[in-house]
Amino acid sequence: MPLSDFVRYINAQHSAFFAGADASPPFVAEGRSVVARFSGLQLESSFRAVVSTLTGETHGHAARLSIKQIDDGTKLKPESLFTRPCASEEFITLDRLVRTLHALNYLHYPSRSAAGTLLLKVHPRHIASVAKDHGLAFEGILRSCGLQPAQIVLAFDTARESEKSHFFRAVGSYRRRGYGIAINRPGPESLDDGLIEATTPEIVILRSPEEARHLDLDRVRRSGALVMASGPDDARQKNTAAHAGIDLWQVEPGLPKH
Repeated sequence: MPLSDFVRYINAQHSAFFAGADASPPFVAEGRSVVARFSGLQLESSFRAVVSTLTGETHGHAARLSIKQIDDGTKLKPESLFTRPCASEEFITLDRLVRTLHALNYLHYPSRSAAGTLLLKVHPRHIASVAKDHGLAFEGILRSCGLQPAQIVLAFDTARESEKSHFFRAVGSYRRRGYGIAINRPGPESLDDGLIEATTPEIVILRSPEEARHLDLDRVRRSGALVMASGPDDARQKNTAAHAGIDLWQVEPGLPKH
């Protein structure tokens, strides 16, 4: 099916899930990729390879968002997108819109591996704004795209103490639907007691490779999780990361090689 026809099908099938978006239709085919429109902005996808530090084999890809103003093409920081919605329903729509955009583009990504997974971020406010059945709507969208939850790994920030019960229930809901789980380490501090055990993630994501020195790797290994960091496509740095206990390397183009 031509991409333009497929995008029209997705727009027609799932328009109710994006009713809060200010563009109709929400997704547009442009050449060999798909873009989304929201609040005067154009949203686009790119992907970063996630490889094994030991073998170099591709484990999957991590989605990245880029945005620009439609009227003059000015590029903005991706995080600025999530400062715009006010109502919870609009925020849910936007976060789901971004993940669906990445899924649509991943389907036609030339370097996509049938055995690989797609790593997608879930915004904390989305978790807080959805009362129950987390992942249900997105599962339906994925299946229309020809993807399964098992092909998706969702990355979560850790929750504040007052929101942990809801956060754990949400992660459990995603888990039961077959999604993989990744936890973003909040910073140089240790992961909260019980977080690994409560979420049983496939991946623990570090903000920098140096954080591996401060992580209880034995604890992470016992849970079955892999440790991931980001850096340039540099064999020496990947080898150093492997010796530090980092399993996966998200390749960041443009970073300097040391």
